[in-house]
Amino acid sequence: MVVENDITCLSMDQLSRVLRSLVADELAETRPSAGLVRQSLEWPLDGDFRKSGPELDSLELQNCTARVAEYFRLFEVGVEDLLMARASLVGWVETVMMAAPHLSGQITVQTSGTTGRPKKCTHDFERLSKDALAIADIVRPKRVLTNAPPHHVYGFIYTAIMPALRQLPVIELRDLAPSKACAEMSAGDLLVTTPFLLKNMLRQIPAFPKGVSILSSSAPLPDDIAEAALAQGAMQVIDVYGASETLGIGWRRAPDQTYTLFPHWQLTANQTAVSDQDGHVFSLMDTVESLGDQRFRLGGRRDNAVQIGGINVFPDAVRDTLLTVEGVQDAYVEVCRSSNGVDHYLTATLTCEADACQEAAEAAALQCVTETHGAKAAPRFTGATSEAQRLSA
Repeated sequence: MVVENDITCLSMDQLSRVLRSLVADELAETRPSAGLVRQSLEWPLDGDFRKSGPELDSLELQNCTARVAEYFRLFEVGVEDLLMARASLVGWVETVMMAAPHLSGQITVQTSGTTGRPKKCTHDFERLSKDALAIADIVRPKRVLTNAPPHHVYGFIYTAIMPALRQLPVIELRDLAPSKACAEMSAGDLLVTTPFLLKNMLRQIPAFPKGVSILSSSAPLPDDIAEAALAQGAMQVIDVYGASETLGIGWRRAPDQTYTLFPHWQLTANQTAVSDQDGHVFSLMDTVESLGDQRFRLGGRRDNAVQIGGINVFPDAVRDTLLTVEGVQDAYVEVCRSSNGVDHYLTATLTCEADACQEAAEAAALQCVTETHGAKAAPRFTGATSEAQRLSA
C-alpha cells in the first residue's frame, strides 16, 4: 500500500476546514460554545482574525496560534511566528502549506483522556494515511459527507486525508439540521459521524436515501444505534474500533458481525496487543478473541472503564475521589443507563459520618469529582445515610 507521508496532499479547502474547527475548539474553552461551529464555517478566508470572523483578543490569538503550531508541529521549522503576522485563515493555510514539505510528517491532536482532561497524541502522517486508504478500499465512496469535527483525529483521517488521497468531494453538514443534511445525501455517499451525532440524527429523520453508507468512529458504537441506522435505510454502518494511541484497529459492517483487522495490523500471539509491519506493539484496552483470517470478537475493557458523555471514566477512581471528601465515610458508585437506552451516567450513594451535613458533603463531593474527572463524569447522588442511621437500620 503506497501512502503519502506529509500534508502536502491536502488542499487549501481541506486545510481551512481543519483550521476553522481547530480554532472553534480552542475558543470553546473561553466562550459559550453554542453556535461557535456554525460561526466558524462562515469566517471569511482573508479576514483578519482580530477584526472579523472570531474577532480574537490578544490572549485568544496567542492561544489559537499555539494550538495550530502544536497541531501541525510548525515549531519544527520555526515558522510559528508567521501565524501572528498573518492572522487570517488564508494566512494560516498558506503558512502550513509552505512549511509542510519541511516538517516531520506528524500531527499532534488533543483528545479527552480518562479523566476528561485533554490528552495529546502525536501520529505520523503515514499511519493516518493507512487508516484513510483502508476505509476508502472498504467503502469506495463517491462523496464524503460529514457532521464530525475535522480537527479530531478520526475526522482528520476520514474527512481530510481520505478525500485528498482519493480526490473525493467533501460536503460539510455541521451547520445543517438533520433533515436538511439527509436531503443532501445520495447513493454512493459516505456519512462520517460519531455515535453521539448519529444517535441524534436518527431521532430527527424518517430514513436515509438508498445506497448511503455510514462510518462511525471516535467511540464504541452501541449495537442499537447501528441497528436503528440500518432499519432506517443505511446500506451499511461501518464501525471502526480503535484507540487514541493506535488509531483504527479493526472494523465491521453491522452489529451482528465480527471485527476485521485493518491490513496493517496483526494480533499478537497472546491476543493482548497488536503489532504493525515495523514491529511497533500497542497494548489493547479490551479483551479480544482471535477467530482467524484477521477476524476477532471484541470483549469488555480490561481496565473496567465506561464511557460517560464520550469520556472514559473509571467508577473505582470516582469512588476513591468521593472518599477524599470530608464527612464522606463510604461511597457506592454504579453505572446506569439513561431512559433513552443509549447514554450512561454514574450514580453514587454516600455514607456520611454521624455529625456531617449530608447536603454539604454531597455538594463538596460533586465539586471534587467535577474538578478531577470532568463535569460529564460527575455522579448523580441517589441518597445519603449517616453512619448512625446505617447502624440502627
